[in-house]
Amino acid sequence: MTPKGETARFDGNPQPHIHLICQECGQIIDLERENIELSTQEIEEIEKEHDFKVNQQQLFLYGYCTKCNKS
Repeated sequence: MTPKGETARFDGNPQPHIHLICQECGQIIDLERENIELSTQEIEEIEKEHDFKVNQQQLFLYGYCTKCNKS
């Protein structure tokens, strides 16, 4: 999935993980954490509320990396 106006990138890590994305330089850091996904119950509620079938989850956190934060 590529946000509008951005270059497509391939994520070689197939395991669930969080993406930390720098809004200044575009650096992406993979952050490994347990229990980062929504529960089955939460997904079912979202599906019902929006008449939508979820088949994948991703978490993106946007901010500034150490280098850009110091600028």
